[in-house]
Amino acid sequence: MSQRSDRILHSIQKANLSYSELASLTKIPKSALQRYATGETEKIPIDRIEAIAKATKVTSEFLMGWTDDVEPQKIIVNNLNDDEKNLLRLYNQLNESGQDKLKERLDELLEHPKYIK
Repeated sequence: MSQRSDRILHSIQKANLSYSELASLTKIPKSALQRYATGETEKIPIDRIEAIAKATKVTSEFLMGWTDDVEPQKIIVNNLNDDEKNLLRLYNQLNESGQDKLKERLDELLEHPKYIK
């Protein structure tokens, strides 16, 4: 088993997801996910690595074996003040459509000088 397949399997298990649940989250066929996790398939498209990483809450860099940091973004969160942490928490409660809409509104605010530092 390769390091990548070992990390994929470990991430799936740590996220407590079945292959069926992961297939539903990633839109990757269950059989393909099983082949990735067992090392049967070595060539995995990067978009699938990214989807697996997102669903299992690890980084694609970790799955690829490029870093041992599973969640480097947590280091950044520790540097945020309370208001910034709250904004991030609220943002993460939105679905993808809501997040896109919020980004559009932020872009609109940034077009007006009176709202910019």
